[in-house]
Amino acid sequence: MPRIARNQYNGKIFHITVKGINSEYIFDNNEDKTEYLKLLHEKKININIKILAYCIMNNHAHILLKCEEISEISEFMKKVNTAYAIFYNKKYDREGYVFKNRFYSQSIIDRKHLLSCITYIHRNPVKANIVKNMNAYSFSSYNEYFYKNKNVIISKDDIIRLICAQYDEADWKKFREYHLKRNLIEYEFDEKINYQELISDYKKYYTDREIIEKLLKQFNCSKQKVAEFMKTTVYDINKIVKK
Repeated sequence: MPRIARNQYNGKIFHITVKGINSEYIFDNNEDKTEYLKLLHEKKININIKILAYCIMNNHAHILLKCEEISEISEFMKKVNTAYAIFYNKKYDREGYVFKNRFYSQSIIDRKHLLSCITYIHRNPVKANIVKNMNAYSFSSYNEYFYKNKNVIISKDDIIRLICAQYDEADWKKFREYHLKRNLIEYEFDEKINYQELISDYKKYYTDREIIEKLLKQFNCSKQKVAEFMKTTVYDINKIVKK
């Protein structure tokens, strides 16, 4: 994972992810996703939290938050996830945990990291082959950024100040175009990536060749490691890559 020495934002912006327990689809339909978005909007009242971006997928969600105190994130996420777990268990007549863990968090380092993170969040539904275009997905903040949208959950004034100091239509257009760039850095939540879990998720959306290329190029894994992860040989890896 890239290391940048200076923390421009001083630990005030965090990329949060929540996952369903056992990778279950905890946001399986529009009603579930709408409920979680409603809770994100409601529970930030009286807490010094600003939502900068979000995307609610079927078995996980990404939320980009700005805060003054780290403790506010824990308070906010506890309120949201507890309320959603109550809703979910009641709706589906079940008991027990809904989320895999409380949540994962990663501090945003600088402006480049911020732009990459927002774009990564917005591109999730396209990456998962749910939609072809980001604006076709109703449960991310992409349309709140670039189109008129009746749902206003994000703090757009804060985003504008962070991205382009003041609102400039040309800069905003450039940022929308930035979403279409290839080979953006995808920042992981920690350095100890569970490659078996990663590959299992990727198999839902990518061919073996695409997975191997991602491991080699995006994650800088050696061919020996990729062969180990894919339970094959370096010879087979070379054959697949050369095709």
